[in-house]
Amino acid sequence: MLAPLHEAIRTMGVRDGLAYLLSRALVKLTRGHATLIRYRFYAQPVPTHSLAPARASSTRIGRLAPDDPLLKAMPRPPHVIERRLRDGAHCFAASRDGVLQGFIWICEREYLEDEVRCLYRWSPSSVAAWDFDVYVAPEARGGRLFARLWDCANAWMREHGYAWSLSRISTFNIASRAAHEKLNIQCIGSATFLVLGKLQVSFASSLKGPHIAFGARAYPTLVLTPPSMADS
Repeated sequence: MLAPLHEAIRTMGVRDGLAYLLSRALVKLTRGHATLIRYRFYAQPVPTHSLAPARASSTRIGRLAPDDPLLKAMPRPPHVIERRLRDGAHCFAASRDGVLQGFIWICEREYLEDEVRCLYRWSPSSVAAWDFDVYVAPEARGGRLFARLWDCANAWMREHGYAWSLSRISTFNIASRAAHEKLNIQCIGSATFLVLGKLQVSFASSLKGPHIAFGARAYPTLVLTPPSMADS
């Protein structure tokens, strides 16, 4: 019992370590009907330069049209893809010989979280977009594809005047947090969600107090503030 506690606190800190163990205990005791989820929100400057050097390649990378057949090849449920398109999200994907290699989704103005019940908005909305569900197929990892995907998405964001790309990361995902925090990325907030069946209690740095919601259509709206360019 003490070994997992010591390891969680050593790698995540006291608060996140205890929250992680509580989350695991809730899932186990309730057979998945309850859990605790914690996020940190990050702002990443949209770079003015390319991340990958230009080279000849047979890989096709670009923004997908809503009827592109690559959308059906994504390892995501069809209703999730349909909702994203309906909400106006943009998908930037890579393929080789018609086979999907990876993708990044970008959303403007607002984003409805798909892990818990929550709507993200940012103000001013004109300076930032939201990136989510970044994926590279296992056989395509370790090369330049990840950087080339980001180059495509970043070029589109620059063209549309966005200076920042916002995202959320689980505080329990140590590897992802470490990778992001090594870059020129700023933490702009956090949130904790206690889910007990249909009941959800939310705590966030942008909320004045806890938000209690019951049912699929009840959720808080979290307003995030991108940094000023003077902070980058």
